[in-house]
Amino acid sequence: VADAVTDGMPILVLYADRDRYPARAMPDLQDLAGEAMTVEVISGRAHGMDVLATEPRLLDVLVGWVAGL
Repeated sequence: VADAVTDGMPILVLYADRDRYPARAMPDLQDLAGEAMTVEVISGRAHGMDVLATEPRLLDVLVGWVAGL
C-alpha cells in the first residue's frame, strides 16, 4: 500500500467514518500521500460502492475529481 500512495499520483478516497478499516488506515495513508490525496468522508457504515449509493453527492465529487486530472 505504501508504494501505491507515495509515487505522487493523484488519489481520491471516499469512505464512511464508521467503516472501521478505512477510518483506521486514513491518518497513515494521508501522511504517506500528502497533497496527492483527496479525501471525502461521509457519516455512516457504508463500504465500497455502497458509499456512492448512501451519499449520492459523492458521484459528483468523483466525476469532478476525474475531470480535474
